[in-house]
Amino acid sequence: MSANALVSTALLVSLITVPQMTHADTYTAKDLRIAIPVTAEERNQTLYEMRELLHALFFINSALSNKDFKAMIAQAKPVGPLLNKFPDSMKARLPEEFVQLGYGLHEAFDNLVRNAQDHQNLALSLRDQSDILTYCSGCHDMYRFEVRTNISNK
Repeated sequence: MSANALVSTALLVSLITVPQMTHADTYTAKDLRIAIPVTAEERNQTLYEMRELLHALFFINSALSNKDFKAMIAQAKPVGPLLNKFPDSMKARLPEEFVQLGYGLHEAFDNLVRNAQDHQNLALSLRDQSDILTYCSGCHDMYRFEVRTNISNK
């Protein structure tokens, strides 16, 4: 399945699972996301890396708001390799579609850097950043980490 098809599927799932409010304090949505079994340590490490990704996106956006492509590239370049740092213990348990979304996200960051270096075009960089966020939201819409104590690799 292509990365674009995965993202489209993820967005469709998100529309289905968005909480439907019937009363101010009542949620009717069920969590239909695919559970990925992880240890507490794996979850903590992965969430730390996701926060680092969010920090990078903040600084990228800040640099773009100043049309500072040099600073934006400096913030975006190190993110690609960060995406390869999933704990080895987890890699065998990751669904193939999850892995493909990760590769797509990696490629989207590479595109952001490449396009900024080649074109220094604000609109293009914002579109590239939007692509990145689509992968983020698509993955979060489709998957969740479920901490388990007894985990074996495939």
